[in-house]
Amino acid sequence: RYVQSLCERAAVYLSELEQQNEQNTIYKVIQYVDREFRNKLKLQDLAQQFHINSTYLGQLFRKQTGQGFSEYLNAKRIEEAKSLLKRTQLKISDIAVQVGFSNTDYFIDKFKLLVGVVPSVYKNENKNQQL
Repeated sequence: RYVQSLCERAAVYLSELEQQNEQNTIYKVIQYVDREFRNKLKLQDLAQQFHINSTYLGQLFRKQTGQGFSEYLNAKRIEEAKSLLKRTQLKISDIAVQVGFSNTDYFIDKFKLLVGVVPSVYKNENKNQQL
């Protein structure tokens, strides 16, 4: 019984350690994405960098953030784009590149999907609000 009790306690302890490690890993991944979102990021590359299976990382990412990796990355990029549209006079194509989109049309589509208007309309609306 004593050995069985020790094994059960060890199993619980290992399970807790594994859960803490998962949370720590996904926290580090999210911090990395938040810092490096302007660069080309792929879930597979992050998985390799953080030594974790890409499918499992995708599941952890969704569990922690409520969004898939691509959704989270695009939302992060669009939030930064909104900020740049409000406070700079940069062209839409320049903003797209600055926030990590290599294709301006794709950026405009994602922006409209998430914000409800195209970037130029968003920029003009905010310009009018500042006057």
